[in-house]
Amino acid sequence: AVVSVLALILFLVVELFTDQPVVDLRIFRSASFGLGNGILFFANVTLFGSIVLPPIYLQTLMGYTATLAGTVLGPGGFASLLAMPLVGRLLATQMNPKILIALGIMGTAASAWLMSRFNLQTDFATVLWPRIFFGASMVFIIIPLTTLTLSAIPKEEMGNATSIFNLV
Repeated sequence: AVVSVLALILFLVVELFTDQPVVDLRIFRSASFGLGNGILFFANVTLFGSIVLPPIYLQTLMGYTATLAGTVLGPGGFASLLAMPLVGRLLATQMNPKILIALGIMGTAASAWLMSRFNLQTDFATVLWPRIFFGASMVFIIIPLTTLTLSAIPKEEMGNATSIFNLV
């Protein structure tokens, strides 16, 4: 932990005070970029938790096989796939991306609440529907958030900005 903290401090000092940094952290001066990355970080923590924990729960506590766990969790990915063109069309109609993000956050929160109610008597459908709703809701966060976060970045800084955004 000490080595990691020291390495992070050294990285920040070198990158902030050199004329040609490898990763230009000065891009965080843009409020929309910094805020967008912060929101993305927390959205990804939620996404990661919802991807990692349910298979463990289903296979260790509920006795599902890997195939059965994939069968109940896989439709969430399919819902994401179906929601992507819808979100793209809504953004193309000049709908405010903040509204889509708010809808995505509310949908993700609702599905996480439903998943928090899982117990050892939870049936297949009770696991399936929150996962589908969660998968669709995350798309309503990530796509508009990407649009908002990168919209104020000048073209010459876009490579650096997208690299940082994707790293987050």
